[in-house]
Amino acid sequence: MSTKPTDQEIQARFSRFQNELQQLAQKIGELESEAEEHDLVLTTLSEPYKNEPDRKCFRMIGGVLVERTVKDVVPSLEMNRNGASGLKGVLETLVRQYKTKEEEFGAFQREHKIRAISRAQEPEVEYLRVRKDHAYRSPRTFRDPPPYPIWRDGYSTQSALRAPGPVKLLWSSTDHNISDRPGNPKFQRVGLDRKRLQPQPTNVPPSQTSPPEPTPFAPQPPSEFPSWVTEAIPELDLVIEDVLCPGATLFLTLVQPGKLLQDAVAGVLMELYDKETVPKRVKFLRVIIKETNGVAATSGDEIRKTIVFNAKYIAQVGRRAKDEILGVIRHEVVHCFQHDAQGTAPGGLIEGVADFVRLRAGFAPPHWKRGDGGGRWDSGYERTAFFLDWLERTKGAGTVKKINVGLSEGKYQEGCFWKQVLGESVDSLWERYKKSL
Repeated sequence: MSTKPTDQEIQARFSRFQNELQQLAQKIGELESEAEEHDLVLTTLSEPYKNEPDRKCFRMIGGVLVERTVKDVVPSLEMNRNGASGLKGVLETLVRQYKTKEEEFGAFQREHKIRAISRAQEPEVEYLRVRKDHAYRSPRTFRDPPPYPIWRDGYSTQSALRAPGPVKLLWSSTDHNISDRPGNPKFQRVGLDRKRLQPQPTNVPPSQTSPPEPTPFAPQPPSEFPSWVTEAIPELDLVIEDVLCPGATLFLTLVQPGKLLQDAVAGVLMELYDKETVPKRVKFLRVIIKETNGVAATSGDEIRKTIVFNAKYIAQVGRRAKDEILGVIRHEVVHCFQHDAQGTAPGGLIEGVADFVRLRAGFAPPHWKRGDGGGRWDSGYERTAFFLDWLERTKGAGTVKKINVGLSEGKYQEGCFWKQVLGESVDSLWERYKKSL
């Protein structure tokens, strides 16, 4: 006749089940990451690009973005294909083992009346892959970063962890609503849910089991910006329509998108506002990198803003590409937050304020010349920017803030606006500026 197991034996078996499930879950997570790496290579080097050996692409190697050409990677394509197939076979076996072990664990708990505490089911982790653009999208956010610091689920963990607010970088197709098509097999691949591959909490008495360790959160570094600035930073979103085009590759190689967007928004807010006047109406800011015409453009309503940045322009800039990216983004972000007197302010003043902020941030391109005092004060861009910079130095720090905040109060009337804000007419100020050159 079998003897009844003691409480210590029950607890020992309970702990063994937990450890075995934890080990299987860890192996599954590691192999899933490796299989995804193979799949990413296969997707990036799909058929249309095999015949373009010098086309630039990028790969994540050891968590670092490395630029490559197609001819550098194609020789290993077949090996990767076979490797990925083998990995996924092992992965399927491990998942079956996990499910079997989980069933045994459930039977053990029922046998010994260890009732599992029910909890709300968590959603499956979805990876949406757009074949045209070789991109991934996941519902993870800044506060739930993936366990590996690489560009896969839409953003870089390392960049996201440095941001004070939710940063979600989305790589998508020309149709930005790919998440609306979850039933289309061409656009969807559902990955394993790591959260479900964890042992369920139980009601085993504390005397029989040690309390589960809480899930650690990544430590948050102190913000370099005041709290009134970080509270006004909207949700930030990046869309790259073709990650293989030279401009997009250069963009991802030269800058950290999460930090770039965060710094740009914070820098604009601190240049144009203070704690009492900072606007909080913008809730969502999207930057789209795509091959189009011109340099960049900003559009949207009071709540949602969109910046489109021409990838072809980025590729053409040359050695100054990084500084130009930083400068153009800073200029366009100004348009997302500045006042414009209900659309009645001169276009030259609006563009001048944007270039003034760019100038003050240290991103002025080499062709800008301060000594050009010809034309009108509101000719726009760098000419007006240098004029505003002179006002800032002549009238005192915060002068351009006053001008910007003044544009929030009714419609623009040149005759009285400048006298109200700075005490004299803009024509008089412009003449004084020209004499100072």
